[in-house]
Amino acid sequence: MHRPPELAATVAEAIMQRRPLPAMTCRDLAEGYQLQAAVSDLINNGQQAGFKAGLTSSALQKHFGLQAPLLASIYLHGKLESGCRLTAGQKQQIECEIGAIVDSNGNPIALLPIVELVYLEFSRAEDFTIANAVAANLGADRYLCGAISPWDKSLQTLTVTIEKDGIFHSTQSNQYSFGAPEAGLRWMVDEAKKRDLWHNTKQNKIMLLGTCGEAFQAEAGNYKISFGTLGAFLFSIEPSHSRACRRPHHQGRATA
Repeated sequence: MHRPPELAATVAEAIMQRRPLPAMTCRDLAEGYQLQAAVSDLINNGQQAGFKAGLTSSALQKHFGLQAPLLASIYLHGKLESGCRLTAGQKQQIECEIGAIVDSNGNPIALLPIVELVYLEFSRAEDFTIANAVAANLGADRYLCGAISPWDKSLQTLTVTIEKDGIFHSTQSNQYSFGAPEAGLRWMVDEAKKRDLWHNTKQNKIMLLGTCGEAFQAEAGNYKISFGTLGAFLFSIEPSHSRACRRPHHQGRATA
């Protein structure tokens, strides 16, 4: 089913301004991915940053009646580096993820630790469906990138240790339904091409392989997150009413 361009623009504007999404009625995953492509092109101005895998645990897939994970696009303006300060609203969550960099053909180049901030809120409760979530890129917002390491196809599991304000918070680990990160990366590239989301450009892409453990509330504080052999990085979250340093959103692209 063809989706009017006005809907993609309205969804894109809500995402960029971190507002609840407008009324959405995607009937199935095919429609969700079709709208996702249009929304992502508007936000990224026709370019491409990469992708994230969602619902990568077998338990979540079973809960939602899925046979495989889901795929979403990430945004060029959302990339941040270790040491940054940022704001986060009450409904934003943090996800710790193993990341990879791939070339224009999808071949792996490197690994890196990534912390993602997600925000997914619908204006109408009845719109919270898998298809609509896919259309809204599964709440993709900002993602903090750590140091880059050479690609290691032997990597299986990784323990992530989270500290907040110098106090132990929790540990997480990757339990992906698709197995090791290498298998997950292959699935993501294949799925992006299958869903007509992959842009054949010369630029490398960043791939977020799915949440290690569970997402947790993005509360104000100073964080240190250690990703084992992939290293650790620091960042701070300030209350949303404060003037934290952050990369500004591109204004106006959604309605261009």
